Amino acid sequence: MKNPAKFNLLSMFKLVKSLSMSERIYFKKFASVNYPNEEGEFVKLFILLEGMKVFDRQKIEDLFDVNKPRSKINQAGLSLNYQLLGAMRAYNSNISVDTELKDSLRDMELLYIKGHYVQCKKLLEKAKKKASRYERLDRIIELLEWERKLVSKYIGIEHQAMFMQKIFDDLGEVLEKKLNLYQLEFCFNVKYSMIKRYNMIRSKEDLKRWKQMTDTSITLGSIRPLTFTGEIFYHHINSMNYFVKGQMEKVIDLTYKRFEVLNAKPDLIRDSPHQYITVLGNILTCRASLGIINKTSHHTNKKEFFKKLDVLREFSSNSIEIETRVFANSTIHEIGFYINTGDFFKASELSEKGTKQMKNLASRLGKGAELAFLYYSAYAHFVSQKYELAKEALNNILTKNYGEMRSDLQCFARILNLMLQYDMGIRKGMENTIIDAENFIVNKGKLYQMESRIIDLFRKIAEENLTANAIKKAFIELKKKLSHAAQEKYASNFDEYHHFMWWIESKKGGRSITEIAGDVIHKK
Repeated sequence: MKNPAKFNLLSMFKLVKSLSMSERIYFKKFASVNYPNEEGEFVKLFILLEGMKVFDRQKIEDLFDVNKPRSKINQAGLSLNYQLLGAMRAYNSNISVDTELKDSLRDMELLYIKGHYVQCKKLLEKAKKKASRYERLDRIIELLEWERKLVSKYIGIEHQAMFMQKIFDDLGEVLEKKLNLYQLEFCFNVKYSMIKRYNMIRSKEDLKRWKQMTDTSITLGSIRPLTFTGEIFYHHINSMNYFVKGQMEKVIDLTYKRFEVLNAKPDLIRDSPHQYITVLGNILTCRASLGIINKTSHHTNKKEFFKKLDVLREFSSNSIEIETRVFANSTIHEIGFYINTGDFFKASELSEKGTKQMKNLASRLGKGAELAFLYYSAYAHFVSQKYELAKEALNNILTKNYGEMRSDLQCFARILNLMLQYDMGIRKGMENTIIDAENFIVNKGKLYQMESRIIDLFRKIAEENLTANAIKKAFIELKKKLSHAAQEKYASNFDEYHHFMWWIESKKGGRSITEIAGDVIHKK
């Protein structure tokens, strides 16, 4: 007889561990009411998985204590999966408008089948108001279909044509809004996916490529947003065109427009908070960037940064996904703010505190957030001379395949790794590290003048027996070359250029990176 396939207990373990404490308590109550026998196999399995710190299949087999436990474990796993999802549906039935509307549609179907058309109509009208208020276009379409079915049940034959025409007109309007939203979301995704891959442009050739690969003028030029969500997308799309060119003052103006639009709809924020978290994160990105720090009063900018950071951190949700996004956004941006204002020790301390939690959230973070956290943590530790911590963070980047995600940070990590080896006095094997770094950067199409000249310097140091004075002169010459290269449009419009220049400047002697980075702040 063929052995039964294994139930995926690891996935079940991850699901159980993702539940909030209130969700776990609710499930146990749910199980005790519906299944009074607390020794039921699926309940025992839930309690065991809940108590595990790491997944251990042997403990599960020991729990069932049978010679051939696979079928018994499988049955318990399937039962737990079925009952747990049912309990979570009940628990979360009122946490979102969309869920409430789906419940209303199910109730309407039951009432219709039983012939309670008046009650069905009342429920329909109530649901339509809620769906319109929250712009749930898919649900509005379903509700209009139910309205069409009910016309013959409460409208006289002489007036049915008029009511049907009104329903068709309403449906046409909703479908127009739906198409409009799809078009705006398409334009957004075209540009956003490019930013997630490359971040900012660094040359006129980059700008040309950006325009070619993100040209949505045919779609975007002929439409204006017809919905609240569409308006959010519209402002975000426009801000991205400035972001890639490093024009952060224009970006922050458009980002605050999105913030104002969202604040005008507090009910929609509570029901669907993703856009609100995103716009808060975008404001923090601007406030933490050197493009804003260099042109704004430090006191004012710092006050506004932490004001928005507090709003983000105070955002509460029953969703593990939302909690993860809040933590990642707040932590990464605060580290970035401390780095760009020269407070590297605070940035390093915050990175140390966040590392454990980031590891626990790695499966939910997404590659972009993980990569940004590791890179900026590495830089903060490097400047703070916590070299082993910097090395650990960089090794996590260098040994993991991030694909095309933030290829800029992946390349910067290779340069930072060379800087780390140099400052740690590691010369053995540097030639291989240089070759690996250069090959990776070339393959990513990111060998700009900055990267090329820094690599050339390290190659010279590795191959020639330079005196301390010769090395100092080499750094002075490198600074001159990079400063000259920065005159080219877009060549220095990204923060990491300045991060590398601070380090190069410090090698001239007399001043630390902290002092050099703090110049901008002290002038304000």
